[in-house]
Amino acid sequence: RADYGSYLQDRKAILYHAVGQEFFEFFVAVNGSDLWLMHHFLQPGESAEEFTGDRVTETIRLASGLPEIPVEVLGLSPWVMSPKVAKSWRHGRLFLVGDAAARLSPAGGLGLNNGLQSVHNLAWKLASVIRGEAPETWLDSYESERRPCALRLMQNTNRNADEIFSIVAAAMRGDWAAARDGIAHSRRAGTGLGQDLGPCYEEGILQPDGTAITEVSDPINDYAPCARPGSRAPHLTVSHAGDRTSTLDFFGGEYVILAGRAGGNWRHPNILFFQNGAEFESADFEKTYGITSSGCVLVRPDGYVAARFPDTAALSRFGVTIKSLVPAAGT
Repeated sequence: RADYGSYLQDRKAILYHAVGQEFFEFFVAVNGSDLWLMHHFLQPGESAEEFTGDRVTETIRLASGLPEIPVEVLGLSPWVMSPKVAKSWRHGRLFLVGDAAARLSPAGGLGLNNGLQSVHNLAWKLASVIRGEAPETWLDSYESERRPCALRLMQNTNRNADEIFSIVAAAMRGDWAAARDGIAHSRRAGTGLGQDLGPCYEEGILQPDGTAITEVSDPINDYAPCARPGSRAPHLTVSHAGDRTSTLDFFGGEYVILAGRAGGNWRHPNILFFQNGAEFESADFEKTYGITSSGCVLVRPDGYVAARFPDTAALSRFGVTIKSLVPAAGT
């Protein structure tokens, strides 16, 4: 506990790097006022047991640059950064989620992203199986869809950590040109949309259509919306029931068919159906979703595309795909 907040009013942040020739510390804002979490990195030969409250207090005063501010150490806890992804995410009735499935480096704060995305993937499948609408084998797709995403996230957070330490090392040796260059070219300064919205499942509860994944120059920050099966169904602002809304608002509780302007033949009695020009209006729908006016896409309850049929010629395959991809209640 230390009253540093009033000195940082024009530099509010979640994380502060304090760097000098003799120290490198992370200060994490707990309340942005007087509660802080400081990460101190042990040097070779040091052990956590050597760091008493008094010793840590002196480190905090030095690294803060405000030695006159009283410091109270509320607790000490050693930890080791050890990124790991579990080899298997399912064993019978047991499923690993969150940090139990993938423990990521905190560099980037992506562990929560992965945990929420994975639970979102599992929940609707689990509900379908419990209700007796889908076969129990559906649950195997949780691992096949989400584990590759977690591995990519782990690689990204590991690179983030390496980048941070590289910048800090340059600063500690006084090479500020290298430190500034590292900061200027940091991938962590981007939006992160590619890593959050861009993952595409290659296998699972989906019907591949033979198209390739859209290539982007920066897979971490660049997001190219597409409706390739296994991809997150793209957002489009559309007119619906007299209001402006998003296509994403059509998804959530059950399977949904989005059809082109001439795609009325895709209408299915037990599946939510939205046709461009009828249930909604969009000038860009067919182009964004990669179909002709007579085509459609089938979207899962989690908002991911299960199948895409570009035109009427694919109609003969539709019944088989619906039967294999949609729970029994929707066939």
